[in-house]
Formats: sequence, C-alpha cells, structure tokens
Amino acid sequence: MSLLDEIVKNKTREIRQQVRKKPISELLERVRGQRKPNSFSEVLRNEKVVQIIAEIKRASPSAGSLREHFEPVEIAESYKKNGAAAISVLTDERFFLGALDYLRQVRMAVDMPLLRKDFILDPYQVIEARVFGANAVLLIMAILSNSQFSELRAAAKELNLDCLVEVHNSKELERAMMAEPTIVGVNNRNLTTFEVDLSITEKLLEIIPEEIIIVSESGIKSRKDVECLGQFGVDAVLIGEALMRHADVGKALSKFVGAEKWSR
Repeated sequence: MSLLDEIVKNKTREIRQQVRKKPISELLERVRGQRKPNSFSEVLRNEKVVQIIAEIKRASPSAGSLREHFEPVEIAESYKKNGAAAISVLTDERFFLGALDYLRQVRMAVDMPLLRKDFILDPYQVIEARVFGANAVLLIMAILSNSQFSELRAAAKELNLDCLVEVHNSKELERAMMAEPTIVGVNNRNLTTFEVDLSITEKLLEIIPEEIIIVSESGIKSRKDVECLGQFGVDAVLIGEALMRHADVGKALSKFVGAEKWSR
C-alpha cells in the first residue's frame, strides 16, 4: 500500500468516526447562522503580480516536522502583514499534525480568504470547512473518482465555497476540465513518489484555458522560482515548507511577494 493509499484509508475511517460524533444535521444548523463567505478566487486575480497563498503547515510525511514554535494565529497575522493574498491551513491530523481547530483559530484572527487543505473525500468535510471558516476547499483529483468529484463540487457550490482543483498530469487535468473549474492547482509533487518538478506547471499551462485561475503548488523554494512561474503565466503560487522552516515567516514571505506575472 502506498502512503497516499494509507492516507485515504485513514481519512475514510476518520470521517466515519466524526459523523458518529457530530451528525451532519448539527453541522448544517451551524452553517445557517453564518454569513456568506467572501470569494477565494477573486483575490487570486491580478494582472501584474503573482499572488501568494501562504500555508500554515506543521509537518509533512516527506519533510517531517517543519518548526518547533508553532502558533497558527501568530503565523496567520504575520502572513497578513507581509503580503499574502490568502492562507492555506492544513487540517489533517495524523500525517501533517494539523487540526480543524487551527482553521477556526485563524478565521477568528484574520479577515482573509482561507483554504482548507486536507484530503477531502466526503461532503461532510466540505460542510466542516464552511463551519470552521474556510472560503475554499482543496479537491485532489488523484484521490477522487469522477462521481466523488461531482458530489464534492456540488456541495461546495451549495455552501458558497470555492474549489481549488488539484491536478498533477494531463489525465487528471482532462477529468477536472469536464467540470469547468474556476481554479486549477498544479501540484509539482508526484503524490506517489513525492518527487518534485516545477516544469509540470509549465507543461500543463499550455493546455489550460486562459480564463482559469492557475495556482502552482509544491517545490517553490525561492524568489527565482516564483519569477520563473510568473513568466509561465501562473496567477498564484502556494508556498508552505519554504516559509515554515524560517523562524520569521513574515520576513520569509516578503521575499516572495511582488514577482511579475506575464500573460499566457
């Protein structure tokens, strides 16, 4: 069994346990008392510069623990002050040491678009994302069937959440495009081998319509990487590890902000 298979198996078990603890009807009742979330996609549209989605991530299977001092609110506030367009919050507990409550804490602290980054398999998780303050959810084509993808997109639309649809190759992109997504995230990391190749973004950009917002994810370590991706025409980049390894995440982020975006 690959690590990705193990993650999906564990996540499926987690969802079943969570549904037993807190029925979907209870979550939906909480949604009814909330205001409509602001658009996640609109903050990524900028004709001049590459926007930054700064990630709050404590650990990962490939890199291990990323920092000892981990305060989600402190990190989020620093991201806001130093030019992030949006924030991604890892909520997977077992493999990334995240927590759904981190999303709630960040939402209470900053008025910025938030992405729930997790292995989303069930509409229940989409409702959770809305309840805890997300503006968007990550949908990973590598772990979803076409029917699951359709069901999750429908749930997100019903809840006024954007979807960042993640692909790694042309086959996944072809499946994603059937749903006419607003945002496509190109993951430069192979989720099976964990190898990273930034040219994946360049290759897939050639076959993605210009009106779709493109986010390049994984392996972005320097200002030069962002500038290179900007020349390809990406709208935004998602940066996690390169920020989280620095003691001063705000100072680290400031070095990535403002890279020129070229037309596709």
